[in-house]
Amino acid sequence: MVEFTKKRVRRFSARGYFIIFIFLVIGIYLIFFSGLIKKDCKQDKICFEEVLKDCKSAKFINLRENNLYEFQVIKKKGDLCEVNIELKKMGVGTPIKIVEKFEGKSMKCLIPRNAIAAGKVDEIENIINYCSGSLKEAIFELIIDRMYGLIIKNLGEISENVKADLFEIK
Repeated sequence: MVEFTKKRVRRFSARGYFIIFIFLVIGIYLIFFSGLIKKDCKQDKICFEEVLKDCKSAKFINLRENNLYEFQVIKKKGDLCEVNIELKKMGVGTPIKIVEKFEGKSMKCLIPRNAIAAGKVDEIENIINYCSGSLKEAIFELIIDRMYGLIIKNLGEISENVKADLFEIK
């Protein structure tokens, strides 16, 4: 009777190890192919562009016009590629108000795969049209503020032109 129990324990142990092995294989598979582990291209633009073409999970740090951006390819959604863009740090000498408005903001972009076929990060035409989020809102706020400033600055000249056009004798 003692031998019967030992055999049963051994068989259970082998079955238990097999089940644990299967769960480990499934877990490793899910971790690598679900995007939990991102390829870190650091500042290697070529590495990131290769990964971006296939819309595979990756991270990339880009210094552009003295501003530090982090690009993350999140996942593929059908014909779209989800990319998160975050402005990590503004360039030295940037006015404090602009730094406060932009730094740490991000936007999520759903870019059509055919738009990134070339794989060039900087050459995606009108990338902002595919994005939403606080960084996009901050960009549009700045554009509106600057346009408003230009209109106010040139208001006198505009009103003179309007007067001239209205009272012009033909």
